[in-house]
Amino acid sequence: MVGPRLTGFVTFVLVASLAPAATAGTRTDHVILIRARPSVGVTQLQAQLAARGLSVSGHVPHTRLYAVRTNGQSTAAAVDLAADENGVAEAMPNYVRHAFEVPNDPYFELAESYFTTIRLPQAWDLSHGSPGFVIAVLDTGVAPVGDLSAQLLAGRNMVAGTADARDDSLIGHGTLVAGVAAATTNNGLGIAGAAWNANVLPVKVLDSRGFGTDFQVAAGIVWAVDHGAKVLNLSLGGPYSGAALCDAVAYAVSHGAVVVASAGNSGSDSPNYPAACPGALSVSATDSNGDFASFSSFGPQVGLAAPGISITSTRNDGSFGNESGTSFSAPMVSAVAALVMAQHPDWSPSQVDSRLEDTTQDRGPAGADPYYGSGLLDAYAALGGPRQDPVIATGDNLEPNDTPADADSLWRSTTATISPEGDVDWYLTRIRWPCVATFHVDGAPYDTHLGPNFQPILQLYDEDQNLLAASDDYQSGHLRLALHLPAGRYLLRLANKGGARSPGAYSISFTTTRLHHGAGLLIP
Repeated sequence: MVGPRLTGFVTFVLVASLAPAATAGTRTDHVILIRARPSVGVTQLQAQLAARGLSVSGHVPHTRLYAVRTNGQSTAAAVDLAADENGVAEAMPNYVRHAFEVPNDPYFELAESYFTTIRLPQAWDLSHGSPGFVIAVLDTGVAPVGDLSAQLLAGRNMVAGTADARDDSLIGHGTLVAGVAAATTNNGLGIAGAAWNANVLPVKVLDSRGFGTDFQVAAGIVWAVDHGAKVLNLSLGGPYSGAALCDAVAYAVSHGAVVVASAGNSGSDSPNYPAACPGALSVSATDSNGDFASFSSFGPQVGLAAPGISITSTRNDGSFGNESGTSFSAPMVSAVAALVMAQHPDWSPSQVDSRLEDTTQDRGPAGADPYYGSGLLDAYAALGGPRQDPVIATGDNLEPNDTPADADSLWRSTTATISPEGDVDWYLTRIRWPCVATFHVDGAPYDTHLGPNFQPILQLYDEDQNLLAASDDYQSGHLRLALHLPAGRYLLRLANKGGARSPGAYSISFTTTRLHHGAGLLIP
């Protein structure tokens, strides 16, 4: 199914820090973006902006989005000036987006095959997809390496304004993404792409460092749709408002294209765009067992999850390697979307999205949740196979204790588990006299050979639920929080940091050192 085992692989882990010249969400100097009002033509718009010392420098076809040169003025001043014109509906910075990378975490090692996790082999028994189906990879470009050359179409370079859409990035980000989605299968070479018969349309919207502006990405989205792409993969993004990107996503969806985007690798619930755009299908990451990846972004914008740790794919130098990140979760979903569309060519993008989400395997908290969205991608069920039973861990004998109202009494010590992902444990304790109270949480030390490790955060509240103190300094399996407290009732909240780590067993306890009248306070 996936050919012979590959040898000579090197595992690469990308560093989360970005190049100093630009960071996600930063703005490019010299150019802002504006959305013109529907009744305003380009000639009128040019005249209005010229009176403000600004000039139109580009336009995304089929939209009201224009690039405007600031001509020496600051970005903030130019945005304010443009926004005051009657012909301008909205003015905004031209934010920089980037290829998503992943923290340099010692956990990211070679993993078992992820194909069985999402039941791709069974799905291939039902469909290999439709020959010639076009998946657009909007990224750093795609190199015509051996495992991709047969299905690679002539693309476009939105960075240089040329037809050369080859991948010139240091790690071959776009080539890696394309290989996950559609590397040639059953050719005795390299890897198996998830969508066997799909063509790849490379659209270079990111430079060799992995950075590109909203204008470049938006223009690339429109160009891809106008050149036959039915699935668009966007393994890129950044924070801050994505109005320009969302306009382009809306254009794609209105023209029958499914837009799949990486949720991001911040390990937080901060939204990234274009994944958070209406109409985009946002994908979070898991390990090969389906456990939520500690680096993955999460939040209400997530539609579903797919494997994103130690994913094997093609590099732009013709070699093969392993990478981790939501960048490599998204193309799995894009490929399965292509398989579904081959089965149902008359379906709308929303119908395809719904099929992917409705057939996922429920993971984490029961039902839709911020980590998995609707659940873990299941290619076989999406193509008509039977659905899998949910994988929802059972709680310990202290459950339910997920809210302050259900807090368990903590006398001196107790043992419990954080399970499933997203679980929170609340405890109620009584301090009988003024004291130095020291709270302890003990669990398993960090293990580089396990999945996402237990990383607790302990928060202390007064009886009115006002936060008093918190600690997430978990060292060698131990966390400690000490502070001076008057007599009273207190609430403790214990959760995995970020709310999205795999289950972990722990013990929680506290000790008190009584303070006598007039005694000083020393917290070691």
